Amino acid sequence: MQNITHTLTISLCLTLALVCPTHAQPLADRLPASSLVYIGWAGVDDMGPGYKGSRFEAILETSGIKDMVAIGIDTARQNMAQNQGDDGQREFEAGLRVAALTWRKPFAYALLDIQPPADGNNAASDEPTMTSVCVWNAGDESDILINALQTLVDLNDEPQTHLAIVREQGLVVLTINLPEGQTGLTADVKNSIMQTARFKDALKTVGSDSPSLVAYSDASVILGKARMFALTRGPEESEKVNRTITALGMDTVGRAVYVGQFAGREWATRAWLEAPAPRKGLLALLDQGPADPNILKETPRTADWAATMRIDPATVLQTIQKIADEIDENDGKEMREGLTQAKEELGFDIEKDLLASFGQNWLLFGDPSVAGPGGLGMCVVNPARNDDKLMDCLLKLEALLNKNMADDGPRNPMSRGFTTVNLSGVEVHTMSLFIVSPSWAMHNNRFYLGLFPQAVTSATIFADPNQPSILDHPDYAPTVARLTDTPATYNLFVDLKLTAPQSYQMLMMLSNMIASAAPDAGVQKIMAALPPLGKIMPHLSPIGQKLYVDGTGCHYESINPFPGANILAPNATINSMPTTAMAVGILLPAMGAARQAARQTVAANNARQIIMGVILYATDFEDKLPESLSRIVEGGYITIDPFTTPADGNKIPQDVRNAPLPEQAKWVEAHGSFVMVPGYKTMNDLKGDTVLIFEKYAQRKRTIAVGFGDGHVEQLEKDEARRVIEASAGKTVEQLGGVWGEQDPDQPASAP
Repeated sequence: MQNITHTLTISLCLTLALVCPTHAQPLADRLPASSLVYIGWAGVDDMGPGYKGSRFEAILETSGIKDMVAIGIDTARQNMAQNQGDDGQREFEAGLRVAALTWRKPFAYALLDIQPPADGNNAASDEPTMTSVCVWNAGDESDILINALQTLVDLNDEPQTHLAIVREQGLVVLTINLPEGQTGLTADVKNSIMQTARFKDALKTVGSDSPSLVAYSDASVILGKARMFALTRGPEESEKVNRTITALGMDTVGRAVYVGQFAGREWATRAWLEAPAPRKGLLALLDQGPADPNILKETPRTADWAATMRIDPATVLQTIQKIADEIDENDGKEMREGLTQAKEELGFDIEKDLLASFGQNWLLFGDPSVAGPGGLGMCVVNPARNDDKLMDCLLKLEALLNKNMADDGPRNPMSRGFTTVNLSGVEVHTMSLFIVSPSWAMHNNRFYLGLFPQAVTSATIFADPNQPSILDHPDYAPTVARLTDTPATYNLFVDLKLTAPQSYQMLMMLSNMIASAAPDAGVQKIMAALPPLGKIMPHLSPIGQKLYVDGTGCHYESINPFPGANILAPNATINSMPTTAMAVGILLPAMGAARQAARQTVAANNARQIIMGVILYATDFEDKLPESLSRIVEGGYITIDPFTTPADGNKIPQDVRNAPLPEQAKWVEAHGSFVMVPGYKTMNDLKGDTVLIFEKYAQRKRTIAVGFGDGHVEQLEKDEARRVIEASAGKTVEQLGGVWGEQDPDQPASAP
């Protein structure tokens, strides 16, 4: 059975999805000034003047969405009655009434306090205690709400959560973990959160003192609570938490506020994260400066969406390295060693050669004239700082990738690496996958990346400044004019009337998949009630978004036809509140992939050399296999160097390198990074699928180099490697000598 916290969460999410927020900050005058988090809206029974004539009103009244919701509720009610018994049905009906009244009536939520487990490290639960209240102004429907809440409380199966329902001055209050008899409300408006200078100033900063929907939190206080929790766990944990907060730059974060309201016929949202300059840690990445607006001139007029952002990949890596050093010197050291190893294997420095060669300005757009409507026509454009050096690095990365794929052979039947084609005078590097063909090119000092070679080629043609661009779109300037006239780090424009048809098709396909997999016809009824596109199209208008930074922190703005309209934007478009971390998330996997590829190549090559040493040994001893890998070192069949891998941090001491072969063999026996599977006497005992050697240490590794009896080596995912090794040897990896735990007891980095 669901507990009350789960049920209330579902009710709250349902309300947020359906709610048409209204004016003012409902019930903020009753919540204490010390509230850590406040969320409030006024309820659809009194939606204020902004709602009338809005696109949101029109789509709710004409699209059939209400019918779809009604069918969904009725279906869920029937399923509960059939499958969940009386208690399940009672819980569902009560939760439904709470959600309906929360949608219609003024409601507020406040997180009042967070306390660590009562007994610190000895507490039965390791979770902090959250003290909070939910408040409704339900009017003449208060009794209905109280009865529904009481049902949920009676069915609550969280004994550690203390719940109480009280009525105070016409308000219904649900208290969570408050002492008996306390409501958490304030009787004096002067002591309420609405009257605090920090709350009023936050609303003023986002340009609204009467938003339709408001969410507010004081992150500085919450971070203070985190420091307090750490103290209860001892000085070591406290020092680690403080060091992490400081390294990330979070110790300067203050308030966060989000507001939504009607702006003419559209729905406008604004948000602000207080992070005053000078910023450090991750927050320093906000200070990239505004994106160059001229790059939009390289977006074709036929594009249905375009986004610009400014971010320096080299700065991102430098920042992450600095944070790693400050949080844990071992992590920082490992990161530097990994970059050094990657440089040796790749032939270039990832930061100074690759990332520093990219420019700071990025353009992303989708063009239906390239590959039809939808996200498949997406292209990325970056004016490079050093196009020659960038080209050289990309070619080396491409060669490494192609080599790894060739080594995998038939294990990757859908890909044969990158090939080069000449399209309209542009040299495009493309790799055919099952559905798309990721492609890139360097042309006129610009880096182009797309899902198809045609997208890349078309983008190079549209780069002509004399060509019409998206700036000539009739809706572009009016949409941008509705946002603050401030140079922005991130900008987005989406013509929903062009993107909606393709996105709607994807919604229909998803609905059909859900309906086909559903065990009953009820879900099919819900999916079939999806409003026809023709009822949605008349109410669409463009989406505009921007993110900019000033001395106070980070600001976000958006204009949409109605809440939730982003679902009709193309999949490739960034639909949630963008931050600089978004770009970090794009860049880090690429950097990590290069580093991982280099490490995998070294491990696989080392494994091949070791197997070759075993074969040479067997050749001299009438096909007899060595008893251990140390024997091939002692016999001079292989040097000591291949017995380490970059991923495990194992280092061969210089005195061992200079020592006689027997001493080197002893080091390999004690500290080598590879395990030889025992039990095989001669080469005749080995087959093509017989595992002969594998990497000893697996901490922080995703793939393992495994060497087989016929001499070939494969990089296998850790779980697959374990299955293959144990199936071949008949013993566990640990029994064979592998150390694959999360914390290796014989950490190779500390080997003498």
